[in-house]
Order: sequence, then structure tokens, then C-alpha cells
Amino acid sequence: MDYYDAVVALGRKLVHIFALSLDLEETYFDKYVTLPAVIARILYYPPQTGEVDMKELGIGAHRYELHE
Repeated sequence: MDYYDAVVALGRKLVHIFALSLDLEETYFDKYVTLPAVIARILYYPPQTGEVDMKELGIGAHRYELHE
């Protein structure tokens, strides 16, 4: 939780810096960032076996791979 709180505080500081860099009031964006959009959870991806059917619903690879 200490890390979470520190990252949220850093995000708020950055938003203030962004506003100042745009010649806006430091708190200009505060009304738009009232709740942190942060999710911390552990995910488990079971292994896939066999050929993947592209008609199946789900999520694809998280990185781009070049195939030659």
C-alpha cells in the first residue's frame, strides 16, 4: 500500500506539472482526476495447448512478434 500511495501521489504531482507547462493553473486538471484509475491484481493465464482458433473470444498476445 505504501508503494500504491507513492505512485498515486507522483501521478498527482505530474498532473500539476502538465498543467503548469500548458500555462494553466496548477490545479486545473484536479477535477478530472478525482479517483485514481489503478488496479492491482494478480492474473493467471492457463497454458494453451494445440492450435489457437482465431474465432474464439479472448485476448491475444501482449507483445508483437515478427514472423518470417
